[in-house]
Amino acid sequence: MPKLTEQQALAGLNQVWKSICDDPSTFVAVAPDDNVIDRFRADVNDSLGEVSLYCEIAAQFDHQLSDRQLQSWFSGGLYDPYGKGLEQWERDVKPTLTFRNMARLLAEHSIVPSFAPINVAGRMCGPAGAFMGIIDTISGISPGLRFAPSNRILDHVPRSELECVWQRLNLHVSGALPKLRFPYKSIGDAFLLAAILVGFAGGMILGFSEQFVLAVALVFRCIVAGRWGAKLSRSGDPLPPDIKTFRDLAYVMSDIMNCPESARTPVSLRTE
Repeated sequence: MPKLTEQQALAGLNQVWKSICDDPSTFVAVAPDDNVIDRFRADVNDSLGEVSLYCEIAAQFDHQLSDRQLQSWFSGGLYDPYGKGLEQWERDVKPTLTFRNMARLLAEHSIVPSFAPINVAGRMCGPAGAFMGIIDTISGISPGLRFAPSNRILDHVPRSELECVWQRLNLHVSGALPKLRFPYKSIGDAFLLAAILVGFAGGMILGFSEQFVLAVALVFRCIVAGRWGAKLSRSGDPLPPDIKTFRDLAYVMSDIMNCPESARTPVSLRTE
């Protein structure tokens, strides 16, 4: 089984960090020697930030580490680093918690499908190997899912799992896949913002007046707007224009992994 490289793991950690930081619009890529704790304290103020970190790592990496093992890495084996052992932890453990060391830990314990070219009818075929790697990656997220190269991605990968699938695949090409862009995300976000404002208004009316019916109506509209917003944010086709089928994806990943950019297969020349 091939190993995840340190470079791939660092690229994955960049995606993790962008997902958990308070303001993704001002996100600054992590450097290998940046301290994880210092960046966490600077970028994340959410009280559930540590939980979000573990969840995003699990989504990004198909690793075999338990949450307890990750906590042990952060604590350096000290039972209570934030209690009596805080000074010792700050002195001896914290300086070792760099993104480089975290990438090495995740690379060592991650399961990596093979995307290497395979022999097809007596010749080595890169896209075929990439397609087999895609199958293995998606099987780790949606067991039992079956598809052929000519099948459309959106017809087989559930939308609720599409981002996780894309993150996992992107990990193996060090973030070189084009980004998913949901066409109605801005409209959906506007609905979600409206839902929050309407819900706040309903709570204020309920708390400071006796207009119970109006408050209930506003809260109901808040729920409806929120549901519509969440649905719109993930509707439409987010895939890049030249990646619609699993064949397209296999060709793109094979070209990224096995060819310099100047030698990559033009979309118009791919076999349909």
